[in-house]
Amino acid sequence: MAVEDIYYDVAAVIRELRIKKGMSQQELGEAVGYKGASTLASFENGRMRIPMHIFLALCRALDADPVQMWADIIKSYNEGQEKGFSACGSN
Repeated sequence: MAVEDIYYDVAAVIRELRIKKGMSQQELGEAVGYKGASTLASFENGRMRIPMHIFLALCRALDADPVQMWADIIKSYNEGQEKGFSACGSN
């Protein structure tokens, strides 16, 4: 698992929370100050990295605790790292 994979994990969590909350990309984008859905779509598709200030705004809009979200993402990332090392015989 590459370091860049964590960005996909962040994007996946944001997308999952958005869908659970019943929000469109347009609605969430507007909630954090974007005029349309294209930037949020780029975040969710991994074409753009989410800046920290936008991550925090997304958490607020989604009623999510950013600290807990990062803890979950890092745990998932670390588990993937361990699996990757084991698969390579480094563990």
